[in-house]
Amino acid sequence: MLEKTQSQETPIILRQSVICLSIRLIVLQLLFTTLYILILLPVNILSLSPQIRLLSYPVISIAFILVLVFQLYLTLKIILNWLGEYYIVGSREIIFRTGIIDHKEKIYSLSHIESITYNQNFWERLFNYGTIRLFNPVLKQHIHLDCIKNPGKYVRVLEQTMHDMTKRPADILFTRA
Repeated sequence: MLEKTQSQETPIILRQSVICLSIRLIVLQLLFTTLYILILLPVNILSLSPQIRLLSYPVISIAFILVLVFQLYLTLKIILNWLGEYYIVGSREIIFRTGIIDHKEKIYSLSHIESITYNQNFWERLFNYGTIRLFNPVLKQHIHLDCIKNPGKYVRVLEQTMHDMTKRPADILFTRA
């Protein structure tokens, strides 16, 4: 009797660095702080009389509430995108998953990857994150894994995974009972 067995390797889950999330949230906060100042500045300059100032308070309040709701929406969108996007590195492929409610997947076979590199600028080296680039000649495109923490480590892991994959004769082994 033939029995099918498969190697059960634990996949590696790669998520964008928390630093990238923090940078996006800080930039968003700076933009909205500037917007709040731009809303208040003309009112303070133009409001010479107390009567005009009293009439402007409801308008300013509505503007602040609308901007605050929009800011909250964008903040949640950034956080949910960060939570919902990740890569799963298996023994034969990389799966890019997106979405929390509406799940989407892109699967890239490691057998078609020709080269693996990573890039880090000064700030990325300082905070230890970067972009891993995989070249797939079959698709004739680079696959980018953006904002990955410790990219050098994961490039070595991917290289080792690809090396191990070439040593394995097949995914499925048959044994006799």
